[in-house]
Amino acid sequence: MLKKLIICFVVLSHSVFAQQNEYNMGLKLYNQKDFTGAINYFNAAIKIDTNFGEGYEIRAAAKHQLKNYKGAIEDYGKAIFVNPESSNNFSARAFIKFILKDYKGAVADYNNAVKFDADNETTYYNRSLAFIALKDYKNAIVDLDKAIGIDNKYTDAYLSRANIKRDLGDQKGALLDYANVIKNDESNSFAFFNRGLIKALQQDYQSAIIDFNNAIRFDANNGKAFYNRGLAKFKIKQDGCSDVKKAVTLGYKDGLTLLNQYCK
Repeated sequence: MLKKLIICFVVLSHSVFAQQNEYNMGLKLYNQKDFTGAINYFNAAIKIDTNFGEGYEIRAAAKHQLKNYKGAIEDYGKAIFVNPESSNNFSARAFIKFILKDYKGAVADYNNAVKFDADNETTYYNRSLAFIALKDYKNAIVDLDKAIGIDNKYTDAYLSRANIKRDLGDQKGALLDYANVIKNDESNSFAFFNRGLIKALQQDYQSAIIDFNNAIRFDANNGKAFYNRGLAKFKIKQDGCSDVKKAVTLGYKDGLTLLNQYCK
């Protein structure tokens, strides 16, 4: 009896070693971005033990890199079956569903991810993107609030929340969020540009011009920024023709109307 137990232990140990070896070889190729080669090793590791959750997870990630989204979703499903409380696997599958525009499916997976890890700001942010795609702006803002509550320097979350508030007509709230973006990322051209647009709508053209200056400073190919700076200059009786001409040169053809109106 003891001899049989020893034999079983030796066989089991050999299988575990062989599986780990296949996994490590696959991981090495994965890190070298040879995803096809890596999958071959992960296949072998999983064949040794079909309950190898880590194998399904990393194989799913490799398939994701190869844009085999269907295969990746299937593998994340198997990984979740083995480890049903893995927040990372739910989040990863949700991300792929988002890519495939299955926004409701993405939200469902992010819900489970949050259930098993309620302190991950990235999960809340990513779920907010799915809510935005579903035009559920109320829940999107709730998630962005949570993401920022966890990380008060989360620039992308501030920026996304600012855009929603802007689109919903909450100019004051949007300005505050754009200011926080700029506070945490002083070279964020997009935040300067959008804050400038709101200030122009509020007829604060001098402040708008300052923001457009910074937008152009950090993105010299932003035709819309040149156009709107030129327009703001016209509003305060300054010459904005050079800005509008630059906008047209950069491909922003809407500037042609302003050229004909102000720069004859």
